[in-house]
Amino acid sequence: MTKMYYDKDGKLALTHYCVMGNRPGMVLESADAKTMKFAFDKTCGINPKKESHMHALTLRFDDADTITASCKAFMDGKEMPEKPTTMKRVKS
Repeated sequence: MTKMYYDKDGKLALTHYCVMGNRPGMVLESADAKTMKFAFDKTCGINPKKESHMHALTLRFDDADTITASCKAFMDGKEMPEKPTTMKRVKS
């Protein structure tokens, strides 16, 4: 999986290229010094009631070396529990 971030009409957006074989889009919903929240872009071509997909993403900058990503997914039209992933830079 990978995400591509880009400008969409003056707003930060992303496309999530998913292991499920689809590519949901999201747009920045809110941001502050520690957190960025992306919400589902209804224009991305995915029917959230029928197609399993990643629906939202929150990125939290815990410190200079740590980011926690929390994804909201929909499977068979139902929202799944969020599963945060913490990524920590290792300095050698």
